[in-house]
Amino acid sequence: MITQPFDLKSESSHVESVLQAEYALLCIADAFKAEFDSNVKMNKVGNVPSTLSLHFQRLSTSKSRFRCVGFYFNFKDSIFGELVPPASGCCRLPHRHFIATPLLPCGPSDPPIDKYTGNGSVGPANNDLTKAIHAFVHFTLTASQNSLLLCDLQGQCYVQLFFELFDVFILGTLDFKGVPCLIDPQAHT
Repeated sequence: MITQPFDLKSESSHVESVLQAEYALLCIADAFKAEFDSNVKMNKVGNVPSTLSLHFQRLSTSKSRFRCVGFYFNFKDSIFGELVPPASGCCRLPHRHFIATPLLPCGPSDPPIDKYTGNGSVGPANNDLTKAIHAFVHFTLTASQNSLLLCDLQGQCYVQLFFELFDVFILGTLDFKGVPCLIDPQAHT
């Protein structure tokens, strides 16, 4: 997927700086997620499933328990790039600079993007994935010594089913491999 600003009248230097900041934030979120995963493993918080088959969870009706579920940021295999226009000067994109990330399911039959946190509010944590994302946000604030608060965490809720008969709950923001993926993080500093 190619990302560029909507404003077609922006100067090239402005587009470059905006996209560099977006890309840096994606990198920072990815780095904090690696640290979060290490912390989860070291403290034995719970298992961190990373594929659809591991998203099957038994729900306990007698007590609520936190179970950390896996997710990642759409950073791996992404690039910040600059198009070099051909000698003719014709360029098919509105701006020279861009961010390219792996494509996630985005067809007309795929569900819309879900927000797990907003810019100004956290919102309810009604499932294990959202609880894990909220724990991650709290972790980043603490690990950054209160200098960075990731927000506007969103992705695509590809599977959200509850089978009462089998007492199985499946929830995830999934990429094509069945792995929860978050996109376009923002931050308060």
